[in-house]
Amino acid sequence: MDLPNDISSCHQLIKDLVSVVERLTLRVKELESQLHQNSRNSNYPSSMDKYKPKPAFPRIKGGKIGGKKGHDGGTLKMVSAPDVVKTYTPEVCTRCGQIHGTEPMMVRARRQVFDIPPHGSDRTSGVRLDLQWLPSP
Repeated sequence: MDLPNDISSCHQLIKDLVSVVERLTLRVKELESQLHQNSRNSNYPSSMDKYKPKPAFPRIKGGKIGGKKGHDGGTLKMVSAPDVVKTYTPEVCTRCGQIHGTEPMMVRARRQVFDIPPHGSDRTSGVRLDLQWLPSP
C-alpha cells in the first residue's frame, strides 16, 4: 500500500481506516455475542451447545462406583453403653398440634455422635421419640 504525499489524501485515508475499524469492531461484538449464546440464554436447542459443562468429578473410563479394592468398608459402630444419652421428645404433636405428655412414645430414630475432645473420646447417643399412633377401634 502506497502512502499519500499530500495532507488532504492522508486525512481521507485516516477517515477510510476509521470507518473500517468501526465496521470491524461491530462485527467482533456480533460474533462474540453469538459465541456466548447457548440453550440457557437463547432459543437454541441444547443439542446446539458448543461447549458442554464438564462434571465436577469426572469418572475414569471403566471405573466402578463405590469402595475400591482392599477397602474393608468399616465404619463406626453403635456403642451399647454410650457416655451420655439425650432423649428428644416432641413439644407438640405434628399432626394435631396438641400437647401430649402421657401417651406412649416409640423410638423414631437413634443416632450416635463420636466427639474427640482433648482428654479422650466422648460418645453421645441421641434418641428421638414420637407418639405411637394406634389404629382407631
